[in-house]
Amino acid sequence: MGSVVHKASLFQMLRKQQAVAIVVFIIAFAATAVYTFTRPPEYTATAQLVASYKGNTNSTSPGEANSGLTYVRTQMSNYPQLVKTESVLKPVIRDLDLDMTVEELAEHVDLANPRGTFIVNISADSRNRQEAADIANSVANQLTWLTSSRSFSTGKLSVKLKSVQRAEMPQTQSSPNVPVYLLAGLLLSFGLAILVAALMRVPNEKIGTANAAKELIKAPILGELTSEVKPGNVELPIIEDPQSKEASNYRYIKANLISLAGRNSKTNTEGRIFAFTSSQEMGLTTLAAINISASLADEDKRVLLIDANTQQSSIAERLGLTNTVGLNDVLAGETEIDKAVQKFDKSNLYILPTGSPQYNTAIPNRSIFLSNMFDKIKLLYDYVIVNTAPLSDEANANVLGNLADGYVLLESNNSDKKSLIKTVSKVRNGQTPVIGFIFSHLSR
Repeated sequence: MGSVVHKASLFQMLRKQQAVAIVVFIIAFAATAVYTFTRPPEYTATAQLVASYKGNTNSTSPGEANSGLTYVRTQMSNYPQLVKTESVLKPVIRDLDLDMTVEELAEHVDLANPRGTFIVNISADSRNRQEAADIANSVANQLTWLTSSRSFSTGKLSVKLKSVQRAEMPQTQSSPNVPVYLLAGLLLSFGLAILVAALMRVPNEKIGTANAAKELIKAPILGELTSEVKPGNVELPIIEDPQSKEASNYRYIKANLISLAGRNSKTNTEGRIFAFTSSQEMGLTTLAAINISASLADEDKRVLLIDANTQQSSIAERLGLTNTVGLNDVLAGETEIDKAVQKFDKSNLYILPTGSPQYNTAIPNRSIFLSNMFDKIKLLYDYVIVNTAPLSDEANANVLGNLADGYVLLESNNSDKKSLIKTVSKVRNGQTPVIGFIFSHLSR
């Protein structure tokens, strides 16, 4: 039943975006066809050798025969790399007067050993039929000569390669394989048309519910914030009203975060780094980062909160701290991190604000410095919370997230589906997992 409904919704979506889907399909398939029919043909020729061992001709010992066969197999495992070396290819280039380097020729030569056999297949490809055959035969001859030399023998054992099939000039092209290319283009074009139709279908659609967000993010929900963020509300309940329901919600979220992070193979038991981000700017990320950091500090943990949202910096202001020196200054080499970090009135909570805007250094250009900095920070603090800009639009957030142990996403019922899809796609292309997400109910 579920499969039928899914198919029905798919065709319904295509009908709504029929014109767009058809245009995308035609353009994509036409591009595939142009690429297929304009690509110069290549031809592949294959020479075939058989390997055996040379040992004591007077011995009939089964043990020596087994040792010989084992030796041959061991040597043959090196041939795919050996056939691409200068020792083999340089003489081939000289003998055939080829206008290419060893590295260039190596890209056109391959060696395969069918499993369970002592057959060696040497293939060479070229846009010239005869040249493909000449290269394959020349490589086979050179490999045969090289492996019979003393440098490739061990004691009384050596490998003997014998030609069983010389490469012939190929009659048909090996690439491009027109039917395969066109079939692949057909399938990819159809898939691309569906994807574009799906994205066009939800340009401004909101997430709506926590379950809808979970379906897109594919990660656990850490908790829900039911209070609306608006003037007059307590924005930092952990600090301003620790006995409130909102403060309890944050402590619940914090407990889930630590529990789930402990099950993640990427995180360590100490010095964990969490990147707080979202699909679009709405102020939730900063508030959650401050409250979760304060809650962790209440557990007698040393916590460093980094404000890396350089475009919308607000942590220092919200906590009544100065923002004259911070992350920007550290990245610019104007100060050391220990001089930029400020201790909050709450014990064990330390803040690294964004700092001076005149030193707003491009974070992607300082990724190595940041990596080294985070390695040192993890030795000084039990937890590091990095407040970043929305991941869908900000390159800085992506770099910082890749240096963290896990992402925490902040989403709401007003979050845009298209932005969230883009955010999740970026996360999946990186190395950092989403530990979970926090869902907030806002007024529409």
